[in-house]
Amino acid sequence: SEDFVVAGLRFADGTPGSLFASTASHPGRTEEIILHYEKASVRLQSNLLEISWQDGRNETVGAAAASGAGADPMAFTSDWHRMMIEDFDTALREDRPPKATGRSVLPVHALIEALEASGRSGRREAVRDTREEGAEWRTG
Repeated sequence: SEDFVVAGLRFADGTPGSLFASTASHPGRTEEIILHYEKASVRLQSNLLEISWQDGRNETVGAAAASGAGADPMAFTSDWHRMMIEDFDTALREDRPPKATGRSVLPVHALIEALEASGRSGRREAVRDTREEGAEWRTG
């Protein structure tokens, strides 16, 4: 189902992480990615990037944009999909690669497959590095 997934992650360099994704949490929220680093924490939510530096400085990049996430998951904008389709069409006419290629989105699907496999097996699963042809499975 697509209700929710929770995972503990360990990146290739050993850095721990966590993931929580849900399409069923009331009242709903917009998409959000939070990353913590040695000198700053960053939060990306609804196209707005906020950087909180350890020295007290704060930076904001972009502007909040409605995503349709929240209480009504069917109220999402189609603008992002439309822009990707338009770029693909333009790329064909200009004989250039599109902004997002099929290969560029494979890592997300590799993560989804590993999460599903872990849910079935109850064990830690590796994520296949699909960025390069012939890539091997990463060890966990």
